Amino acid sequence: MTGEASYPTKVGVDACHRGYYPTGGMDTLASGGASGAVNRDGIVTHRFWRTAARCGAGFAVLAALTAVLYRLTLRFALLYLLVVVFVSLTGDFVASAIVSVAAWLCLAYFLSPQPGPQLVLDNPLNVVAVLAFLATALVVTSLVSRRRASFQETAALRDQLSLVIDTIPALTGVTLPSGAIELVNRRWLDYTGLSLAEAQGSGWRRWVHPDDHELVAGKSRAAQAAGEPFEVEVRQQRTDGVYRWFLLRVVPLRNERGEVVRWYGVSTDIEDRKRAEALLAGEKRLLEMMAGGDALAAVLDALCRLVEEQSAGVLCSILLLDAEGRHLRHGAAPSLPRSYTEAIDGAAIGPSVGSCGTAAYLGKPVIVTDIATDARWADYRELALAHSLRACWSTPMLSSEGKVLGTFALYSREPRGPHDHEQDIVERITPLAAVAVERTHAAEALRQAQAELARVTRVTTLGELAASIAHEVNQPLAAIVADASACLQWLAADRPDLDNVREALTAVVKDSERAAEVIGRIRGLLSRAPASREPCDLGAVVHEMLSLVGPELRRLGIAVQTTLAPDLPLVIGDRIQLQQVLLNLLMNAAEAMRETPPEQRRVVVHSTVEHRGDGAWVILAVEDAGIGFGELDAARLFEAFYTTKPNGLGMGLFISRSIVERHEGHLWGTANPDHGATFHFDLPGMR
Repeated sequence: MTGEASYPTKVGVDACHRGYYPTGGMDTLASGGASGAVNRDGIVTHRFWRTAARCGAGFAVLAALTAVLYRLTLRFALLYLLVVVFVSLTGDFVASAIVSVAAWLCLAYFLSPQPGPQLVLDNPLNVVAVLAFLATALVVTSLVSRRRASFQETAALRDQLSLVIDTIPALTGVTLPSGAIELVNRRWLDYTGLSLAEAQGSGWRRWVHPDDHELVAGKSRAAQAAGEPFEVEVRQQRTDGVYRWFLLRVVPLRNERGEVVRWYGVSTDIEDRKRAEALLAGEKRLLEMMAGGDALAAVLDALCRLVEEQSAGVLCSILLLDAEGRHLRHGAAPSLPRSYTEAIDGAAIGPSVGSCGTAAYLGKPVIVTDIATDARWADYRELALAHSLRACWSTPMLSSEGKVLGTFALYSREPRGPHDHEQDIVERITPLAAVAVERTHAAEALRQAQAELARVTRVTTLGELAASIAHEVNQPLAAIVADASACLQWLAADRPDLDNVREALTAVVKDSERAAEVIGRIRGLLSRAPASREPCDLGAVVHEMLSLVGPELRRLGIAVQTTLAPDLPLVIGDRIQLQQVLLNLLMNAAEAMRETPPEQRRVVVHSTVEHRGDGAWVILAVEDAGIGFGELDAARLFEAFYTTKPNGLGMGLFISRSIVERHEGHLWGTANPDHGATFHFDLPGMR
């Protein structure tokens, strides 16, 4: 209903009549067999006695009229004609014809100038009288019958239209221009539980949600002012008190002058559509969270809340199968009591371990409609009942390979099975939860692989520094040996020089600490320890790496310069991984300057602080005087396995960028104006 209604025309009414009624009429539908014959006999008998009664009434009136006129010796044919008209108004032509003949007989026999037993038909007045009576009877009964048929047709059409309106699968009503309800259909009354008297007037406020009153009233006022149709989505209360979403469409009915005289409205139930839209929007949010890299716990919590919003009265729970595949661990359950989730955390799976443990064990859904009586809840029955949990329906979450990842369960505080829409939600959400879990597992496996690859890269890089590292270790060790030998000589003298011995031992301690620091840095770079996030000083990281790489750079004839900003803000990250980034950049710079003349070889490490809208950022840059890179190389610098080195793996910059991005920073390279390149990375300062 998107246009305006208008008054029905005669053609429209006739068309409706022809559409709703078959050609033969209702008698044709009702007739048939012996029962039809019995009905016809009864109808004939009824009509006979009805005609006889009308004739009797007409005869009585004629007799009385004739007696009066005979006594008064008056002759008024018009009075007899009125009697004929009176009988004809019943619509019974047979009775009116008989009464017409009787009236003519009375007029001709008793009131003729020469009354007698003979009937004078050759008198023109008598012939005119009988013809006038019969014609009047025919005309009047014809008009009455036609009028009566029209009334019956209209009544039948009205009844049929009322039946059609009552059976329309929607709530319909008629509203006056004042906004008061005039009529509603049977479905409206059945849905709201109100009577017609209660619905009339402003009774609509009783079944529209209070929060939607102003919306409906505002739309109605605007439509009345403009005289235009309108539609609005409102919540309407069912007879059991439950509100459901409806789409209300209202159109005006105008008279011949264009004035709005009625408003016709239809309310269509859109609860299922609204649920589907809300569920689809929720699924979109979940996919955005997964694509954005949100933590699995946050995704599963949002998923449970989405299900609970779509199905009132249920409590959602997600349990994850551990790596061994034997126990279920807590995933998410925002509405379940904490004491309950802690009690079932780590429960072993099995053929009779509640709904979730059994579903994970069997790999198929388990529906328990009454925890108090189901044998599978024997071990956890008291725990569940103590928390007012009476039913639980659990579905296993399966990976793309069909492996059980965990369970998705709905709890109810009353013993019952899942409703159809709840079952539909489970069938849609469970695969989404499985995708989130499987994606997290894949991301963890990828992270571990990247960490191992980064460690291998560090080992490879350290292999290139083996000579320099050996020199760095040998120097303090040789000094320790020399100082220890001197101590032995001084102690062997007749009068030991204790001051020199003390000084030499102090040097031994310093050289030992120096060697230990070198070995410690190497062990850290070779370690498989998991990444840790802690405050880090990038300035200290620079000094540590230069102390490790500096000897190799000096061996290659490369001058090292540092320009570090004072009071750099601390950053949050893994110290070893940040050391690896700087190590890769320094070694790449050294490799890029192999063909550079010795007097031009230099590496500059400088840092700056940039204040942005979200706080301070630390920017660290490594500048070299090497061969640089062109535009084509710039587009592929950070691709895996892309390298410009003859013996390179093409993983250094790729791994460095992935490390920096995991620290919420950025790594990029720029070509220097003259020659060489500069690689920068920024990290957010600790908030």
